[in-house]
Amino acid sequence: MSIRGFLLPFYLTALLAHPAQADDEHQIDEQLLAEANALAPEFQAAQVEAPAPHELSLQGQWGPVIPWTPHIPVTAATLPDGRLLTFSSNQRTTFPSGVEFTYAAVWNPATGAFTEINNNRHDMFCGGTVMLPDGRVLINGGRNTTRLGSIFDWRTNQWSAIPNMNDGRWYNTSVALADGSVFTVTGDGGRTTAERWTASNGWARLGGINWSVVVNQPGYVSNWHPLVLVAPDGRLFHGGPTRQMNWVTATGTGGLSYAGVDVPGALYPKEGCFAMYDEGRILVAGGSSTTTANSFDSSTGTSTNAAFTLDIRAGAPVVQMTASMRYARQFVNSVILPNGEVIAIGGNTSGRKFNDTGSILIPEIWNPQTGQWREVAAMSVPRNYHSLALLLPNGRVWSGGGGLSGNSADHRDAQIYTPPQLFAADGAPAVRPVISQKPAYIAPGSVFQVTASTGVARFSFIKMSSQTHSVNTDLRFLNVPFTGTAPGTYALTAHSNENVLTPGYWMLFALDAQDAWSQAAIMLVDPNLGVTITNPGAQISAVGVAASLTVLASAPGGGGTVSFSAAGLPPGLSI
Repeated sequence: MSIRGFLLPFYLTALLAHPAQADDEHQIDEQLLAEANALAPEFQAAQVEAPAPHELSLQGQWGPVIPWTPHIPVTAATLPDGRLLTFSSNQRTTFPSGVEFTYAAVWNPATGAFTEINNNRHDMFCGGTVMLPDGRVLINGGRNTTRLGSIFDWRTNQWSAIPNMNDGRWYNTSVALADGSVFTVTGDGGRTTAERWTASNGWARLGGINWSVVVNQPGYVSNWHPLVLVAPDGRLFHGGPTRQMNWVTATGTGGLSYAGVDVPGALYPKEGCFAMYDEGRILVAGGSSTTTANSFDSSTGTSTNAAFTLDIRAGAPVVQMTASMRYARQFVNSVILPNGEVIAIGGNTSGRKFNDTGSILIPEIWNPQTGQWREVAAMSVPRNYHSLALLLPNGRVWSGGGGLSGNSADHRDAQIYTPPQLFAADGAPAVRPVISQKPAYIAPGSVFQVTASTGVARFSFIKMSSQTHSVNTDLRFLNVPFTGTAPGTYALTAHSNENVLTPGYWMLFALDAQDAWSQAAIMLVDPNLGVTITNPGAQISAVGVAASLTVLASAPGGGGTVSFSAAGLPPGLSI
């Protein structure tokens, strides 16, 4: 064996024994891990048998492997026109080095076609990613601890630059706020700081937030994507992966305060997954754990199957354990299904980056009513570090990527999962409801009309979202109250709180009594929408002669019925 061949496995062993390295070594560790794992053997999976037809309504089905020809996808976003944006770094298949550049592409699920739309000025690898209210995708930070930021416009297929951040960041988390601004925090370069972006003024540092309270907790990797989500009261909730949970204020100069609760037991949900599965309620699953509560030591952590929920709707957050998954998983991704269940996909038991050892091919689905998990059909390709999973508008789940290290853990491909609800008992495709008419735009609190198949049992909203490193701060689910006004016609009521029904593009699904769901009707939620009244101009009439005044009003995008009322009119004038 060469000296290099001896040293790389030795360094790999050292890193696995002590994964919590100093912040300034983090990017070096990632690169060395990628290089070291070049010697790792290829994962050998047991033969994966496809479910029999009569099992499809219980297990679901994975489609064929789709070559992802432009690159290994490390970040992805669902776009309002139904396409999928993915990108890697300045290398298509290996760990990046060199110039600021990103290989990026959009994929059309209807045609299978890719269109490359590379970013020639910014390596967005492992930066913060978030959806803006108009469906554009904002990425800030990335490799080289860069201060750069970029926005992808799905309407033009173009990248544009935004002003630089005050601090460089890599492995940061970004969150879209209800007013259209973006909050970002921590990451290499800005580990103790937070900033807020507005379209008019760019980035401003939030001096009232000292993130050192979070990152200086001993035993943790301090510069890693934190779990941060918008709470119903407009604040941000920080739920891990470090022990102490916090409330964050992103207005003014910002603020940070202890939420009074901690990550339960000895869990460390870094490399786990999270999803806001209902209004103000969050599921957290997987990651790692130790045997000693309240004194986590990441050097002794092992993968965990534990899961817990957070309720941040009012007062102090409520932390509650839920059933554990069957399989321990790190690098697991979560997707909310249109019926409100959450599917956990991929991950491994070994906790090794750029390595498929211990890969879990069997996804599990969590039911929020029972708190239980169930296993479903196994996929044929491991999905571990740098893998992704998102819900497509057709109601199926896209899962892809993993690796970007130039070794056997690289997966330049994807698969699509059809959930059990989309199959009949005999294995034939289920008859799915159809949404045939809906408004293009709605405002929070509005009542809007939808035409769909008769017999719809429920409607649900799922936010279109972006993801990297199992982090998806856009994703959220809501049941939509409705009444049937006529056969096939329904009046739906949008949630009135814009911190719950957040601005941006949402997928509306109709579900029947068997929980089969429609394809999505994509709608824009905009709190600034309102009825426009056209000025009728000056009107002249003789005294005592009846006159009529025509008043025209319109709702943007055909978003509902316009009605008129008035108070305090002069005698003889009515509307």
